[in-house]
Amino acid sequence: MRWTLEAGAFVLVFFLIQQWQTSELLPVNEQQPAPALKGSLLDGGELDIESLRGRPTLVYFFAPWCKVCAFSASSLQGLREAYDPDELGIVMVALSYDSLESVRGFRDRHDLEIPIILGDQAVATRWNVFGFPTYYVLDSEGHVASRDYGLTTMPGLRLRVLGTN
Repeated sequence: MRWTLEAGAFVLVFFLIQQWQTSELLPVNEQQPAPALKGSLLDGGELDIESLRGRPTLVYFFAPWCKVCAFSASSLQGLREAYDPDELGIVMVALSYDSLESVRGFRDRHDLEIPIILGDQAVATRWNVFGFPTYYVLDSEGHVASRDYGLTTMPGLRLRVLGTN
């Protein structure tokens, strides 16, 4: 019985901390689309997330120096390999970087095959990104369906994506 109470208390504390951490993120909203996001890609060209409408899309904000982002990178790449790009859009947005080389180095170290938009403070402000990693799952109509901050795993990402249409 004591173990059950301790486990329950742990889950409650974890839930409350998560709610506090995500309280400043964009709200889950089925009525209003997520903010615009269009920018230059690390390897040239541009990407507008409007082009990804019609499928759920994971928007992952990271910084190349972020250790938690590095730890989560394999989960992102695993998700990319598990879903056809026509079923799930995935885009990473680099913020708080000092050079393009640092962003390329992050991508190369983690063998990422995901488009990376080069963001700036205006993007971070528009998307309420205050720490790394921050990620949003958009539904097929571009509304925020899920959001979170911090460490994530492949199963965690899959669960969030499965909850979208």
